[in-house]
Amino acid sequence: VTERNLRATTASTPLPPHRDTAVVGCCSTRTVSRSRQKMVNSSCEEPATKRARTYGARTDGAADSTCSGPASSEIPTADRQLSLSSGSTVDKCRQLDEGLAATFRRGDIRLLRRAWVLGAPDQRLPYRQVLEERERRGELPLLSPEEAAALLECGDRSIGALTHPWYSPGDPDPVGVKLKILREALLVLTHIEAIFVDYASLFQHPPKGTRTEAENEAFKRALGVMGDVYASAVGTTVLQIKEIPPRPQEFDGELCLFGLKAGVDEAAVCQALSDLSTEFESCDLAFESTYGVVRFTTHAAALRAKAANTFSELCGGVDTRYNERSYDGRGDGEGGRDGDEGRGWCCFEGGVSGELLVRLSVYPRMKAELDKLPPKLISLASGRAPEPVELSHSDVWQRVQQVVESIEKATFTGKGDKEVVPVLYKGYVERVATVLASTLALQTTLETAAEVPVMPSVDVPPAFALRLADGQLLLLPGADARLAGGDGAWLAEVDASHKIVRGRLFDNFVAELTFDGHSHAVIPWCPAEAGAEASLRRDLPALRALGERVQPLLKEVRQSEGELQKRGEASLIVVADAVELPMVATVARKAGDAIRQVLKKDAEYPPGEVAPPLGKRIQSLHASLELLSPEALKSLAVAAWREGGMVGARRFASGQRLVVRAADGAWRESAAEEACALDGGPASLHPWNHAPLEVSVNAFEALRAWHTIALRAQHSHIADALSGRRLDVLQQCVAIEVAGGGAELASVVDARSLAACLRTLHQERLAGGEATRPPATLLTAGPASGKTTLLSQVVVLSLDGELVPILIKMQILQQRLISSPDAFATAWNWVDAYLRIEHGETSPLYRMLRQAMMVRRALLLLDGLDEGGTNREQIERHVAEVLAPQGHVLLATSRPAGIGEARFTSFHRLSLSPLMPEQQEHALVQRVGKAQAAPLLEYVRDRVPIDAETGHCITANPLMLSMVASVFELRSGLPMPTTVAELYEVASDVMLSRGGAASGALRRLLQAVFFEAQVSQRRVIEDRQLDEAALGLDRPEALEAIRKRAAASPFDMRSSNSVENGHFGEIVEGEHSGKRGVIVRDESDLLKGR
Repeated sequence: VTERNLRATTASTPLPPHRDTAVVGCCSTRTVSRSRQKMVNSSCEEPATKRARTYGARTDGAADSTCSGPASSEIPTADRQLSLSSGSTVDKCRQLDEGLAATFRRGDIRLLRRAWVLGAPDQRLPYRQVLEERERRGELPLLSPEEAAALLECGDRSIGALTHPWYSPGDPDPVGVKLKILREALLVLTHIEAIFVDYASLFQHPPKGTRTEAENEAFKRALGVMGDVYASAVGTTVLQIKEIPPRPQEFDGELCLFGLKAGVDEAAVCQALSDLSTEFESCDLAFESTYGVVRFTTHAAALRAKAANTFSELCGGVDTRYNERSYDGRGDGEGGRDGDEGRGWCCFEGGVSGELLVRLSVYPRMKAELDKLPPKLISLASGRAPEPVELSHSDVWQRVQQVVESIEKATFTGKGDKEVVPVLYKGYVERVATVLASTLALQTTLETAAEVPVMPSVDVPPAFALRLADGQLLLLPGADARLAGGDGAWLAEVDASHKIVRGRLFDNFVAELTFDGHSHAVIPWCPAEAGAEASLRRDLPALRALGERVQPLLKEVRQSEGELQKRGEASLIVVADAVELPMVATVARKAGDAIRQVLKKDAEYPPGEVAPPLGKRIQSLHASLELLSPEALKSLAVAAWREGGMVGARRFASGQRLVVRAADGAWRESAAEEACALDGGPASLHPWNHAPLEVSVNAFEALRAWHTIALRAQHSHIADALSGRRLDVLQQCVAIEVAGGGAELASVVDARSLAACLRTLHQERLAGGEATRPPATLLTAGPASGKTTLLSQVVVLSLDGELVPILIKMQILQQRLISSPDAFATAWNWVDAYLRIEHGETSPLYRMLRQAMMVRRALLLLDGLDEGGTNREQIERHVAEVLAPQGHVLLATSRPAGIGEARFTSFHRLSLSPLMPEQQEHALVQRVGKAQAAPLLEYVRDRVPIDAETGHCITANPLMLSMVASVFELRSGLPMPTTVAELYEVASDVMLSRGGAASGALRRLLQAVFFEAQVSQRRVIEDRQLDEAALGLDRPEALEAIRKRAAASPFDMRSSNSVENGHFGEIVEGEHSGKRGVIVRDESDLLKGR
């Protein structure tokens, strides 16, 4: 006996020898993981020499003659360290075996020890009760229940499960052929440590007797998990013996009568055989407790009696005592025998053996993980080495029907089995299809995107300092303006040093010139208005003087008519001068008209009309002068500078390094003094063809090429929400309709045409012509309608063009805004701030993306404006007032509810439309294939309900369509749920399993939330509903108290002059005192003093 020293992979000291180490003819040294130690240690109670004597094996290392067999094979052994640490795939599949492991622990199924099978002197396998009796006498033929469960949980297919045809009803292997085949195979299959053989592993009827009541109950329980024994993906290796040896002579002429009816005796048998009386020899109707035996003089006579249906009135079934029927069917003459349809239980075992693996085959990465284990199904036969059997995956859709048909056509010996076994198989498949959902959480992890090469190592030195020409006007952000989502509020000018900006008009500040420190708005862009900057500069001294003259007039006026008239007349003189300034002429006229109205005498009013009280007239005078206050004049100057059409023009100081798009479309590095003479011709600069140099052109192109590969890997496939399968993003159907905004988007119907339209918007800007509208688009759609999928499609479709896609989920941007406000307060836009935080300020990738935005060749894709949380207002403002005016090609998505419509009037508008029936059909055929789509299309047409709100079938929503397709794929070969409730139940179970939601508490919470939502017909579920459901389940008395307080005072009122749209308010003074309502428009000036 060669002792195998079993060591734990993490231990340096040897464990006690395994009791299974008395393996004759096996000299391999292997290791096992720590997870096997319990099983190993519990099996080491006897010296190896004693065990060797028990088994009758030799101790000189020579192989016993009964165990000779092939010396080598191509069957791989299990790599224990690999299979036990390969991660989630094996772990999840191991979870599918929990019911089987419980059956092992209960002892309903016992496993044969490998060492005993190889070393025992028996030439025929005893049945279970005999083996347990020998176990009680000290022999070790069987693993203990705990050992069996531990071995199963190792997940390395180290349990062999024998599937085989029984040669006779009382003994499946009366001449020991299978035992010899099994022993020869085990010498090769060194990873097999225990074997399931139904005859030895399950309680049997003993000779002339029956199972006890307890044994019968255990047998029934074992029968319930029989499918798991053969189907376990990682626990068992199926060993298949189909061989039918020649009939031994002692079985010639014998028929078995099963299910003998009451009162049948030998006389009745003789009477039934009157036509064959000369060939009838004898009968023993008590041969076994479950059948009797009739003997004929020849085997041919026995076959004639069987074919003549001679015993139909005497028993439930009849067959030859030596059963030569094939395993799973054969043709006439095959093997020198008549054709047949095979054996029912064998067809069942063969069917379930590959069921789970065939279904997992549609997930290649999971299959690849399982392929690291030894083969699942191995064919054994006399005189040859074991051979792996390749499981066919091509017929996964018809598999259930094919297996059921084979079972129904096959022959069963046992009464009632023909009805029971197909149901058993279908029930097993149903359970596998359901439980399989728990493995799909791996899909998003295992089916990862294509590998991305390492980012190239490029030299990206710090950028050159920005230097602008003396006198360049800029807009600088006001105090806290950027954190509020805004932009430039102060007018400033670059001084002669080219590095310092100084405030103009009434702001006498000094600041360092930086790229991020000033506004980069460029819309509107009107190159024809090249003199706008010079005109504004000329008017600035006059504006300053005007403000200085208005400032004293804003001082408080004494409550007298004389003082009012005096102040009003002085104001009219100032206003008259202001009218001469084009920038403020309109406002000055409005102020003058209001002042003259204030100064009207009582006699000047029409009869019956009375002049307002003095106090109100003084307030009106002050409000009129406020129109020309220094703050108002600053705003007017900023607005004039923006609307002049050249706010985005830049004059650079000599030597400023730039990147410029030349006439041939190539980007080149240049310097300010060369900017008018690239490639021998003038370069007309505009915001879309140049920017200060951030990274070299070569570095930019190298990083962009890598970024393109990374984006393609990330966005070319999406994870199906239900199954987790990776789906080709370009094959997903998302329908678009133009919701408003001009001819540019008239042709947009899908992602491909949308991507083309965005490229066109950029090409138009590259021409440098007038642009009064930003190249920005807002797409709105309801939840789960395909917005995120559409953005991934746009990314993939834009990778081969000039634009560089940058996709940002606004929910994550909001999180960064909260955690790092300083980064957003100092950045020229929040996308730049986000990228700087995500990648690092010195990251080459960040620098490349920043350069792309600086030259406005970035395609900004903003996913979910409505997901800005508490910062949604600031985020929407920033997108509309900063990013869009900066001239970036931009596509933002949002749910329509609550979007600030007024902010996005300059945006092109799109919405997602429901999928039409033909689009749904196309998507489903593309998803499951034309051959399999027919029943699914019928199901969608006939069973899927109409959404009462939209009037469309619920599968007009892409998520719902994908859900139906995923359920169909999971249940391939099984009927779809018959009701919508069942469909949603299946989908919910799968999604909860994918999310790891094994918690019953979570299920109860969701049930409570959805029930309340259904009762109240609420389609949008918010945090409040979750809180109420949780309280209702855990502390219903607290919820009741809260609801009583709310009923008594439904609103927590607080006095405030600060209001926001959407607030619920009560008017406390004036003619509408006591009325309540929702704030729908912010006109704060109307609320002052009330």
